[in-house]
Order: sequence, then C-alpha cells, then structure tokens
Amino acid sequence: MFSGFAAQYWSYGILVIALVAVLIKGYGAELKLHKPRFKIYSFFTQIGIFVASILLIIIAIRGGMGMYTRPITLSNAGQYCEKPSEMALVLNTPFSIIRTFSLKDLDKKTYFSDAELNEIYTPVILPNKNAVFKKKNIVVLILESFGKEYTGAFNDYEGYTPFLDSLIGVSTSFRYSFANGSKSIDAIPSSITGVPYVQDHFILSKYASRNHLNSFANLLKPKGYSTAFMHGAPNGSMGFWAFCKQLGFDQYFGYNEFNDESEFDGTWGIWDEPFLSFSIDKMNGLKQPFYNLIFTLSSHDPFKVPEKYTDYFSKGTLPIHQCVGYTDNALRKFFEKAKTMPWYENTIFAITADHTNQSEFAEYKTEVGFQSIPIFLFDPSGEMERGMNPTRNIQQIDILPSVLGFLGFDEPFISFGKNVFDSTKPNFVFNFKNETYQYYEDQYVLQLREDKAIGFYDFRNDILLKENLLGKGGEKEKLMLKRLKATIQQYHNRMLADNLLAK
Repeated sequence: MFSGFAAQYWSYGILVIALVAVLIKGYGAELKLHKPRFKIYSFFTQIGIFVASILLIIIAIRGGMGMYTRPITLSNAGQYCEKPSEMALVLNTPFSIIRTFSLKDLDKKTYFSDAELNEIYTPVILPNKNAVFKKKNIVVLILESFGKEYTGAFNDYEGYTPFLDSLIGVSTSFRYSFANGSKSIDAIPSSITGVPYVQDHFILSKYASRNHLNSFANLLKPKGYSTAFMHGAPNGSMGFWAFCKQLGFDQYFGYNEFNDESEFDGTWGIWDEPFLSFSIDKMNGLKQPFYNLIFTLSSHDPFKVPEKYTDYFSKGTLPIHQCVGYTDNALRKFFEKAKTMPWYENTIFAITADHTNQSEFAEYKTEVGFQSIPIFLFDPSGEMERGMNPTRNIQQIDILPSVLGFLGFDEPFISFGKNVFDSTKPNFVFNFKNETYQYYEDQYVLQLREDKAIGFYDFRNDILLKENLLGKGGEKEKLMLKRLKATIQQYHNRMLADNLLAK
C-alpha cells in the first residue's frame, strides 16, 4: 500500500521534506556533538526513568494492572462511542496497524454462485408471518467452564450439579449440545449475536469494530425491551463492556457496581453466590420486558471456593469439581430468590456454558467432546414443551434464533445458528478449532482443513472417534460437505463486506 499512497499523496511528501528543511534551518545546519561527563546520580536516575517507562507502557497497552485485563484492541473503542461508526474517531492509525498486523485476514470464498449459495444455506432468519410476538422477559445465563461432563443429567453418573440436573429435568434440553468456541471471549458473541468463533476471537478482531451486527439488545430495543449485561469481573475484563455498548445494551453491571471488596475472590471478581443475588436486585430495577445476560466466573482457575464452603462441596477427582458444585449451589439460591419476584413466571431462561475445562473421561477429550456443553431453555410458565430432545443438535449460536423464534419475533435478522424449534431446518452445528472446521448434522461430524475433508465420524455411536468414515458416507457426506462450504462462504464474505444485517 505504501507505494500507492506515495504516488496518490505526493504533495504531502514534498510538505514533509519542506518541514524537515525548516527544522534543520531552525536548529542550525551544523550539529555540534559534546561528549557528556559520566555522573553516577544521572546514570541511576535515567535507569529508573527507563524502567518506570517500560512498566507504564505495559500497563497502558494492557488497559490496566489487574489479572483480568488483557491487551486492549480495536473493539475497546466501543466503550467510548454510542455507535460503531464513531469508533474510527477514537482509534488511531498506528494502534490499528499494530493490533491487526499479525492477524490472518479472512479470504473471500467462491465455492458457489450467489444464487446457489443462498439456496444451500443462508443465515437470514425469516419470521413466521402468522406469529404473534410475546413480550416475555429473557435471561441468558452463561456458566463459566461448565462442561457437560460435570453434570449428571447428561451422563450415567451422579455428577457435581444436583440443582442444575433438577432444573434440566423441567426444561427443554438437548442431549447433543455444543460450544462454538473454546474461550470465554467466544461465548459472548455466539450467545448474543449468533456469530461463532472462526479463525480469530471475534471481539478482538478488526471485524468487531467495523461490522454492524444483530443482537438480542438491538433487535429487542424497538420492541420496548430494556437490556443489561452482568458479569462479576472488573468492568474492563475481556472487552465485554465495550462490546456490549457497541451492540446497544442499556446498562452494564460488574465489579464496580457491586462495590463490595469483601466478596472479591482474590483473582477474577465477585464470587458467584453474592453476584447472582445482586443480579436479581438489579433486574428488579429494569423496566419490563427486559433482556438480561449474566456471566458467572467462580468455576475458574485457580479453582477456589469461599472459605466458608471449604470441604462443603465434593472435591471430586479434578480441582474444578468443587468449584462447579459451588456455582451450582449459587444457581439454586438464585432461582429460589427469582421465584419470589413478580417477573419470574413471565421469563424465559436460556442456560449454557462458555466452554469446557478440565476433563476426566476420554469421550470428553475428543474434538467433539471438547466442545460439549449443556444448553437448555427453562420456561417457568410451562408454555414451552419440557423434556430432553434425544436427537436435535444445539449450539450457542442457536440461542438467539431459538428464543426469538419461540416468542414469535416478527422481523428478519441474521444469525449463523438455527431455530431449534423449526424441524424443517438442517439439524446442524458449526464450530472451528485448531484450523479445522467441524460441521455436525444428525449423528455425523465432518472435519475440513484447508479446503480438504480430513474426517467423517458417527460421533453418537463412535464416541471416541476411532473409525474415520471419510469417503464411506455416501450422499450424506457429500451433502454435509456442500453445506459446510456454503456456511464458510456466507461467514467469510458477509464478514468482509459488513453484510450482517438483514436487508
């Protein structure tokens, strides 16, 4: 780009040369060099200034001093803007170049013509013309590091989540449920906007700062909803605050708003039990109907629980197990308190995890098992049919279209997920890990790397993925490969063109 800019803006080059000439003339054409005398106090003063400068630079680059911070990126500009289009005013060119220089760009895909592509797969979700929108409250709970492996309801052993198991028993749940990423920062866009992790963490990518997205917040606001995001970590953690503001959330409640150091876990933020109780207090102040997302944090390394709960929960076989038990108990108290609130019966709860964590069993260490998390929907009113669906696949990016579909949302929008209540749509899941795309449909999973299929497995019957059926899957394998490529093409091309809003 440099040579092109040099030719296009040649007049600025002449201006720079002229300014340098003026500087030389102003300071004197002859520069006299003087050999400084060594002074011990000056030496140590300059060393101190150097070390302090390095520390200040690191703090500035990371965006703070705590363990919860990370190097700031383009999307952090959203914290100081009302609209995505204003982010360029906050950003500067050197910072943008530095943060994106090493990132791999998405490349435009041309597997199919536009007409063929939209016939095979489109992320545009069209409303049911006969549906009447029901203005129920929506609460999405994302549980930190809650792999499906830790539950009893999805396995043939007791597990560490007695309350969650009981709640699953009276919810709409799915035997086969998956994450679209492997880090907390991937779960937020997946669960809020229906955009999965592909290649780069979306919140940290340049596409987050320049693309316009559908989300629960901006889709429901015209319907009169108030919206809030709640996370017990300090407010700058992982760029969530900035990203949520960019998506149109009205309010953010975090560590700062909780404002009680005595409940700090010493590492990440406020313990789940007090923060979940605080979340209900804040929901009571929201205008109904409301959409609220709550993200827990206690089931995380270094895997501690509050001192009063030492030896209270089963320590199991892995360090995370007692933390899972603690958060499960915190959820029990959360729902006990929520039941007493007037908005409870008119609320849909969507409960999922951000990703898995420590694993004990071989079936949860495979490429499929590593993505296996609980996802279920709880409707206290009983209007939603209850029970575990033994065949339907669900993923985090399905939460947005499924909840809105159930409520009869009457506007088109874009989500790369599906409405799980619409049986006419393919029973698919899509995720990306280790430079490999995985496309699930019914009981099969197809793996694609560098445009080449490398695996085809019956993941329900071959839980350890020992038998690669590549080339033996017949028409099903061919159809899945075509749909996977169509999904990749839609994702890449729409992301590159900022085409993520329904026309």
